[in-house]
Amino acid sequence: MLEQKDEPVVTLGIFAHANAGKTTITERLLYETKAIDEVGSVDDGTTVTDDLNVERARGISVRSALVNFNLPSLKKVQLIDTPGHIDFSAEVERAITVLDAAVLVISGVEGIEAQTYSVWKALHQKNVPVIIFINKMDRMGANYERVIEQLKTELDDAIVPIVNVQVVNGKITISDVPPLILLDMLSKYDDECIDMYFKCVENNLTPNKDWLDHKIKYLLGKNVIYPVIGGSALKDVGIDNFVICLDKLLPTFKRKIDADFSAFVYSVRIEESENLYTKILTGEISKRQAIQISSEESQKIKDIKDPSKKSHTSVDYARSGDIVILNGLTVPVGTMLGNFELKRVNFVKPLLTMCLKSDKMLEAVDALRILQKEDPYLTMHYNKLTGDVTVSLMGEVQAQVLEQILYDRFKLTASFVSPRIICKEAPTKEGIGKCSYTRVSGLTLKVKPLLEGSGVVFESEIPTGTLLRKYQRQVERLVMQYSEQGLKGWELTNAKVVLTDGYFDSMGSETIDFNISTPIALFRALRDARTRILEPVCRYNLKIDAKDIGAISKRLEARQSHFQIREGLDASVNLYGSAKLRNLLSFQNEVRKLTSGRGEFTYELDSYQECSDQEEEIPFIGPDPRNENHFVVNEMGGSMINLDAQPTKKKNMSSKFAWQQLKKSLGR
Repeated sequence: MLEQKDEPVVTLGIFAHANAGKTTITERLLYETKAIDEVGSVDDGTTVTDDLNVERARGISVRSALVNFNLPSLKKVQLIDTPGHIDFSAEVERAITVLDAAVLVISGVEGIEAQTYSVWKALHQKNVPVIIFINKMDRMGANYERVIEQLKTELDDAIVPIVNVQVVNGKITISDVPPLILLDMLSKYDDECIDMYFKCVENNLTPNKDWLDHKIKYLLGKNVIYPVIGGSALKDVGIDNFVICLDKLLPTFKRKIDADFSAFVYSVRIEESENLYTKILTGEISKRQAIQISSEESQKIKDIKDPSKKSHTSVDYARSGDIVILNGLTVPVGTMLGNFELKRVNFVKPLLTMCLKSDKMLEAVDALRILQKEDPYLTMHYNKLTGDVTVSLMGEVQAQVLEQILYDRFKLTASFVSPRIICKEAPTKEGIGKCSYTRVSGLTLKVKPLLEGSGVVFESEIPTGTLLRKYQRQVERLVMQYSEQGLKGWELTNAKVVLTDGYFDSMGSETIDFNISTPIALFRALRDARTRILEPVCRYNLKIDAKDIGAISKRLEARQSHFQIREGLDASVNLYGSAKLRNLLSFQNEVRKLTSGRGEFTYELDSYQECSDQEEEIPFIGPDPRNENHFVVNEMGGSMINLDAQPTKKKNMSSKFAWQQLKKSLGR
């Protein structure tokens, strides 16, 4: 059964770059809190949270997993263990949306790595309180103080270590930071701490430990500071301190039971049925209850299950704060249920497309459609010209994992080949596009360039008296829809589209008028704005043995990459830098060969820069406004006679018959 209504619950996420030891920490945490009887091993494939064959075989997490444990002061903690590899960031993105707090795991040897930046930025964007655990302090080259300085320099200055971690002759010693020093650090962020610090110094007093804990908990909950502890999960050093830290410092969140029902579907698992992993945000819900999916649709819940147990035990109800599995609803992952404004984070975009190859193509496509319900970024496109089915992917590791999942789960042999970089388009200057369809319906759009990373923004400068609100909403929807492909077929970005003029007639205008005129006006504006193609640039991290640096450096230089070297205290070095993604493709396989399988190479999106090949086009999917004649006549079922018809003044028609005669004269 789920807990009683008045018992607190916290949803805690745990994040890390791949191989920082996150899953091992989770195992130790569950064992320390008596949630499991035996500690599993990543190497042996016996951990609680890695239950897929491909996860056990590769020793990495590819989807988020939910486990529960209890703490003395926080009766229930719902822990979401997330993937650490960049290729599975979509799982991370959705998990962050439902969190109350987070643990960020950093390797004491490698320090901040590629995935760390993206996760940190997303957690900060969502205002999630974060506790940092510096792991792997048992390994040669680990340096607690160096990582703390790196965290302050590269993530946030409000990093506050609450323990000291020292390694002498291989032995790890953990001690609390002296209270007065800790109070001094907190004084930078809180006036009460300043007063207490001077009081203690002037009167030779030691700050009260409980008072300090309360202040740290308060400042953590307000996202003012980020406490840091450390240890070694593998050697079970510092995990007891970690549990105490969570118990004392995790903010307590009150259940919002006396409110209308709302929830967020953060994960979908298609097994015997569609299991919707859902965080109840406000209110309560019970079995067989009908809930509103949209303003036009409601669906009935068939069953509610507790996902913390492998048997997925059915429960009668769930309430604010709980994560449950809902059965009976047919909605995609990321659906908001009920009326609630939930701040979401978006930092994931597929970087590659690959061609699907299989001796059973229809079955493989059907299987991918099922997997697409679990990961909406896994989009498929059919190229009518070549007959190829392409799939959008984050990277080559995801492609390899998908091949294994298709075999394990669907008994299908498939491969993903011919990787192609997903580029974008952006305007180089302002452009204007005008279009009318019939003499009584038309609009003008202006396209303006925006800064890198701005996406597409729509704005209307005209009053509803000039163009009805319903038509303005229709124009906005169509602008966003057709912005998914620009003049060269790539997604539009860094652009502001402004509705600067428009006109309609209350009796003569129809929906089709703007369905035709809006995309044509948009693409005329894009031609005037002269779009350029942008390609992804990625920052990368490469950990290798020092003896391999010569061969690896030559290969990186050949791939037009500038890099820096950070030497470890052991026989390893870290190379980090940035390069165009097209220059990094297949480099992972090259690293394996050159380092006899010991090298670790990871990358993540950093920015988009102008592509050297400005003629690189992709086929247009769906109605194509670039060919106006074909678009109007063949794809929209309209008439070229009505395109760009000169506006006419509204006539005062006294009868429906007269209006019909006017429309007939206009060729409608």
